[in-house]
Amino acid sequence: MESDIKFFADDMVGRLCWWLRMIGYDTAYERDIEDDDLARRAQEEDRIVLTRDTTFAERYPDLTVLSLPTDRPEVQLWLVLKTYQLDYDHAWFSRCLVCNDELLPVHKEKYAERIPPHVLETLDEFWYCRTCDQLFWKGTHHKNMMMKLERLKERLQKMEEQRGR
Repeated sequence: MESDIKFFADDMVGRLCWWLRMIGYDTAYERDIEDDDLARRAQEEDRIVLTRDTTFAERYPDLTVLSLPTDRPEVQLWLVLKTYQLDYDHAWFSRCLVCNDELLPVHKEKYAERIPPHVLETLDEFWYCRTCDQLFWKGTHHKNMMMKLERLKERLQKMEEQRGR
């Protein structure tokens, strides 16, 4: 089930969307989408709606909705992971943070003209987003994001320990 699970984050949980995408979960997000349109798309795409709107599930009873009682993204993420028994270490950096498409590993030679010379000389792993037409590699930004993910992982583990007491 884990690899098949898909979410649709509404505008109230946009930062949660970013975290879910970063750890590899298919999470749609559209700023300023009307609730009826979000519900229609979620149903068509078989997505679980993530929201802070406490009445959303009542208005759309045919959808699976997780109403999140907090505005803290790390707590929201913890609740999603626990509710659906998902793995935090699922597939880090496998999805585009901008558009949610899966990133594809590519040979650097194919995109050499788009890669800064120093990066081209020093790195061998590159990923491409076919929707955004963007290239990604493990540079400084990646290192900073990895540190954020590790810090968040520690906070989530502490939350789990506190809950277990």
